[in-house]
Amino acid sequence: MSHELVKTKGTQIPRYYLIQRSILNRIEKGEWAPGEKIPPEKELAAIFGVSVGSVKTAMLNLSNSGFLNRVQGKGTFVAGSVIGRDRRRLYNFVSDFETQNEPLSVKLQEIKAVEGIAPICGYLTLPPNGQMFRVTRIFTLHESSIILSISYLAQRLFKDIDKLPRDFFESNPLYKLFEDTYKLPTIRYQEMFSAVQAPVEAVNFLQLSESVPLLKVEMLALTFKNVPLEYRISYCNTKDLKLFRMPFRMKTHRWGV
Repeated sequence: MSHELVKTKGTQIPRYYLIQRSILNRIEKGEWAPGEKIPPEKELAAIFGVSVGSVKTAMLNLSNSGFLNRVQGKGTFVAGSVIGRDRRRLYNFVSDFETQNEPLSVKLQEIKAVEGIAPICGYLTLPPNGQMFRVTRIFTLHESSIILSISYLAQRLFKDIDKLPRDFFESNPLYKLFEDTYKLPTIRYQEMFSAVQAPVEAVNFLQLSESVPLLKVEMLALTFKNVPLEYRISYCNTKDLKLFRMPFRMKTHRWGV
């Protein structure tokens, strides 16, 4: 496949790559918000002064990389959080591969300002005395508490989040709150899993009779330009059910973003 090339500092770069970088830059600046329809290909070609073919390639790459959603007959839209495109909540509990997800309820325990917690400041790219919000939630199943979830958020990104109504945290997943209220979609996330003896805090919140083994899940969520949004520690009681995960997978490209 041939592509229009631009010579930059002695290196030939396909025009479509420069276009997709320009489109992504506008998305990152908030010019096009999650869920917003972007201009059609012909209009973008006129704006950038290139062929429609170069625009098509750029938009296809951005779509395959998870930044755009192409809807047949309607146009192309800025994609939202990757967790949302999983079409599942972050936590899903099942007894086996054939059963449906068990419904979970969320109870907000507290939101408070904290600072200087290592190594969490490092995870969120904050200074050693960095200011954060600590969001503590309990996930319940059939009125039994099975997950203690503690999220840490940089205060500079989530101004006044501690003043939002409790319903905001109990009716929707956090990633929806980030995207809808703060225009910060979760572009990617990574996790670490380990088996641990239940800490005292988990014993108290989950009403465990003793320090039983729990599944510890650490998650780091990132938005545009790999800026960390949230560091989360979850203690999951998997005694009767199993945590089910089916992650969204992105395609990679030589000139991908």
